[in-house]
Parts: sequence; structure tokens; C-alpha cells
Amino acid sequence: MQYPNHSPWIEQLDDAIEYSKLSHHAKSDVVVVWAGISGVSTAYQILTQTDISVTLLEAKKMGRWASGHNAGQVVLYFEKPFQEITKEYGLEKAIDGQRALFRGFEVLEDMVEKLRMKKNLEICEWYMGVRSLEQLIRHLENKFLRDTGGAQFDAIFVDQHWSAIHDLPEQFRDMVTVVDQDFIRQKLETHEYFPVLLTSKKACANSALFCQNALQYLIKHFPDRFHIYEHSPVSEIRLFPDRANEVWVDDYRVETGDVILCTNGFEHFHIVDLHHSSSRERDRVFHKNIQWLVGYMAGFFAPHKKASAISYYPEALPVDWHSEKYFYVTRRTFEQNGEKKSLICVGGPDSIVPHETPYDPSTHDPKESYDEIQKFLKQYRTEEVPESFPYTWHGLMGYTHTGLRYIGQDPTTPHLWYNLWCNGVGIVGSVYGGWKIAKILSGTSFPPSIFDPQ
Repeated sequence: MQYPNHSPWIEQLDDAIEYSKLSHHAKSDVVVVWAGISGVSTAYQILTQTDISVTLLEAKKMGRWASGHNAGQVVLYFEKPFQEITKEYGLEKAIDGQRALFRGFEVLEDMVEKLRMKKNLEICEWYMGVRSLEQLIRHLENKFLRDTGGAQFDAIFVDQHWSAIHDLPEQFRDMVTVVDQDFIRQKLETHEYFPVLLTSKKACANSALFCQNALQYLIKHFPDRFHIYEHSPVSEIRLFPDRANEVWVDDYRVETGDVILCTNGFEHFHIVDLHHSSSRERDRVFHKNIQWLVGYMAGFFAPHKKASAISYYPEALPVDWHSEKYFYVTRRTFEQNGEKKSLICVGGPDSIVPHETPYDPSTHDPKESYDEIQKFLKQYRTEEVPESFPYTWHGLMGYTHTGLRYIGQDPTTPHLWYNLWCNGVGIVGSVYGGWKIAKILSGTSFPPSIFDPQ
């Protein structure tokens, strides 16, 4: 069976919309590198908050990278457990980081409203099923810390007949609500037994379509301050201490004040930093600071129902967050040929890509991962599962050693900025990152953050 890299999000794009390649020297106050949701959100926020001019450079076509090959989930949590962030940065910074995600969601909703894209963002309930006491305690610790800092957003339900409930530490017992198993199974849309149900807020979005609509808005409203070029891969960035910086695409340069990398770490260019004698070595280190993971997703249609998002942690063993296996299923409205359907999107498996083995989506073999997805669906889901999927797609994710996004100015190099890496939860972070960078460029100062570049 063949599993093509066929994303439903890219299918919804208007292929007639194209942008020219950079074919001349240019000048701009800011150059943003790559036109995914990070780059487009950053350009949008700078243009709407300041009088700064922006040039956006895309290596291939807009939205065809991670923004078009993701799960389309808008989540308000970190991939890394909150208690680990608290241990490393302190509760105050951890809470500020959580509030930043809430702010990012507000900014996203505002952009959707201004861009008249309400159909593209569906708010839904999120349900999570877990099986072990250890998993439950970890989530309760997360909730306790967030509640302490005023960032509450979870409700937790426990099966009344679950024997392990008697082993729950006393300080957590008032944080759970006891229910019957039918309630949990109904919310999780499964016949399998899960003793614990967590709930929260989530949303579904097509980030590639979001990018396309935002770009059309920027071209219309800021024709004198905004330019985008596709098929314009950056070959070199030159940073000077005493004159304008340069971003080179083949034989053409853009002179600029600031450079903002929104590449998710996919840079295939040199950063020649004349503030530092070892710039090229630093450039290579920068690239090696992340771990590549490929995420796998499949989609099929079902009768139209209200949007929802469900995560399943089938393992009942006490495992750490780094190796914890899970699956997720989202249901969102999908219009195809004028007909409204429900698209069921499922994923969870991922694989590590060594730095010495570049990921090539055209030759990548995802069969083992899709076998896992098929097995999970048949065992855990109540709806009829097709023998083959109309959509299968996979995309690359960059994970930092901190487990957190980088947002802000390079700590050693003036005029170099980052809105980088998704760590598996990229949409809200991308939008917040663009908003924050625009605020800084307009003169707003922020206290030290968990997102500050390391």
C-alpha cells in the first residue's frame, strides 16, 4: 500500500496564487525568512503594529512546509511537562510562559476576525484519556502548579470504580471529579477502558490556508511596505557592525536592518556574523541544537458532527514524558466541492531523523507508522475505520534541548531575531512569537522569559 504525502490543508489552498522570485536588489527595514505560520504571523504583526517595511522570503512555496504538514491542532499547553519547566525556570516564569500561550490564542482569534477567516478556526473541547496512576499524578502536579499561578484550564474526571483512586495523594483528591465509566467512554468515543479523563480547550485550524489569506490581506493593505518572494531560498546572511545587513538569494541581496529567522530550524544557509570571528562555526552549532522528528497523520471522512479533539494514552505503565506513547484524533469541518463534511485526523507516531540522514519526504517510507495508526483506530475508536485513507501526510518538527520555542533577539548578535521551532505545538507559539517581536520592535520591553533564545 502506498502512503503519499498528501495533506488536506494544502489541498484547500488556491494554487492560482503565486508570488514572484526575487530577481533584483532590494531594501527593507526587516527581512523575515520563510513564509510559514511563524513568518507570516511575524510579518503581519510588524506591519499592523509599526511603520516598518517588511520583505518576506520563501524558499519554495508558501505554506508547503510544516505549516501544511501538521495536525492542525491549536493547543494551549507545552509539549514539556509544566512541572519540569517550573523546576528549570521557576514558577513565575513558567506561569508567564503559560499566559503567553493564552495571549497567543487571543492574538490568533483577533487575526482570524480581521482576516474574515472564522471558518478556518474551530474552537472545540479537548478530551484526554490516561490509564495509570502515575500519569494522573503527573497531570495533577501540572494542574496544581498552573492553578497556583492563576493559569487554570483543566478539569479531571476519574472512574468511580477505579481501585487506584484510593492511592491518590491526599492533596490531589479535591482536584478530581468522580464519574461512571460510561461518561468517560462517551467523551473519548471508545469502547476501551480508561479510568481517567482530562478536559481542556483546544481548536482546529488550517495553518497553510491561514498563511495564504493573511498574505493576501498584507499585499492589499500594505503595498508600499510589504513584499513577498517565493522560490527565493536564502543562501547567506551577512551581519555587519557598521552598515546595513544583507540577505542574499543567489546573486541578489536585500539590504536590511533586522533579520528574523522563522525557519523552524531548516536553515540551509550560512550566517556570516562579522561581529564575531567564529561565525561559521556558530552557524553549524545553531543547526545542531535541535532534534528532528517526523510526525505522521492520516485523514478520512465521517458524518458531520461538532468539532472535537481527543488524545489517548493507551500505556498503563509509569513512563516518562520523553517516551510516553499517545495517539490523537480531531474532528473538524471540511468543505470539499461545496459539501460540508467531518474530517477525522489521526496521528501520534513519530520517528527521529539523525542529522547525518536528511529527511526527504519524497522517499521517506512511513508504512510502519501508518500500520500503527490503523491498528489504534480499529481497537480504540467507535466509528467505522476505512481500509485505506484518502489523506496521509507527514512533516518535520524541530525540538530544542529546552523543549521550548525560541522567541526574540539573539543574545550575542544585534539585529538577528528568532521565532523558531515548534516542539510539536507550533501554531499558538508562532503567532505569539510574531506579536512579541513586533512589540519589541515598536519599543515595548518584556521581562526575561522561558522563550528567550539560549
